[in-house]
Amino acid sequence: MARVQKLISEINDQTRYWITKVHVDDKIPVRDSRTTGKKYQRITLSDSQGNQVQAMIFNDNISKFENLFCPSKEYYVSNALVTPIDQRYKYVNNEYQWIINNRTRVREVEEGNQEIRREMYNFVPFHELVNYIDTLALIDVLAIVVQVLPLKMVKSETTAVRQIVLVDREYVIPFYHHDILFC
Repeated sequence: MARVQKLISEINDQTRYWITKVHVDDKIPVRDSRTTGKKYQRITLSDSQGNQVQAMIFNDNISKFENLFCPSKEYYVSNALVTPIDQRYKYVNNEYQWIINNRTRVREVEEGNQEIRREMYNFVPFHELVNYIDTLALIDVLAIVVQVLPLKMVKSETTAVRQIVLVDREYVIPFYHHDILFC
């Protein structure tokens, strides 16, 4: 059966015979899971419409794909395992994640066929920051620095901290008290 090219937002755990063209936004170094002992690597992919998905590569498959998924390059991807994502690990706006394994097909887009990418931003006003406190979501803030306070030593004089006061376009200043954000 022929594969149908789809956008990331059109791919879920019921989608079959798909292929998509993605841009690599981010690729973290290989890490060890604290709970399972597995090695993993997380990749953030986006399509031409700005839809994003997080992809995971585990254990032996990491070496198979180590020369692929280079940041800022584009690839055709098919046959990744699509699974619902545990909300504790979700950091992009997608209810699914892709597991890249030995059945996944990845081909780099040729130089002349790559799209010119403009940066995608997810600007969040200060009054909405409270919605992101317990998430891993990546957000962007557009603000102006109105005051830079002096360095202050904390933790037995081994760590220096500097507070910076910001305002957003609504002139809202976020306040922190005991690790709680107030807007």
